[in-house]
Amino acid sequence: MKGRDIASWKTQLWVWVILIILLLGTFGSAYISLGPFNLVINIFIAIGQTLLVLTFFMHLRYRDHLVRIFAAAGFFWLLLLFVFTLSDYITRLEPVSANKLVYVYPGVSAKEQPDHPPPSSQKRVEASPQAAQLKSQLSRKVNLKRGKKVYQETCFACHGTGALGAPKKGDKAAWSKRATQGLETLVTHAMNGYKAMPPKGGNQKLNVNEIRSGVVYMLTESEVVLGQKK
Repeated sequence: MKGRDIASWKTQLWVWVILIILLLGTFGSAYISLGPFNLVINIFIAIGQTLLVLTFFMHLRYRDHLVRIFAAAGFFWLLLLFVFTLSDYITRLEPVSANKLVYVYPGVSAKEQPDHPPPSSQKRVEASPQAAQLKSQLSRKVNLKRGKKVYQETCFACHGTGALGAPKKGDKAAWSKRATQGLETLVTHAMNGYKAMPPKGGNQKLNVNEIRSGVVYMLTESEVVLGQKK
């Protein structure tokens, strides 16, 4: 084939730019809750990427082997990023099983803890004069020192700045509203991901107890106390 029939470097550059934009669109859709439309958007993005790749490779077959190897490696890298992003979106919709949500009881190991806590362990916002005592009792049930570290290393990006609508540490009004859902609901949201928040805040190394400590730390620092229902 004649040289003029082979895609110019500008055309190739534009193909890569468009592919990267589509990839960013895939990332964006993973953090925007649109229900079933998220999957539809990702499918259309995948179709667009596929058509671009097929069209581009039709030209690359006339290039030398080294160019084709680099291009194939690049497309494979983009494909992996797309698959991982889509996988992250799909898995965040899966609820965490009850046996994974380990409830914290003083003196009881994780294996001995029940799948469902007794009614007396359900929490709500407590505004009584005994708030300080309840705060102390709750603090003993979790490792607030570890919770602070989790907040600083993982949660601060959003809960320290208010990014993506996250309640900021210290915002009592915002946290009080969320605390009415109960501690376990907040922990479940943090584990599975909720709206723009990715599962485990994006730190997959955290376990449920560390996440619980981080949630309680932010509640405590916001002067929101979870007490027992009466």
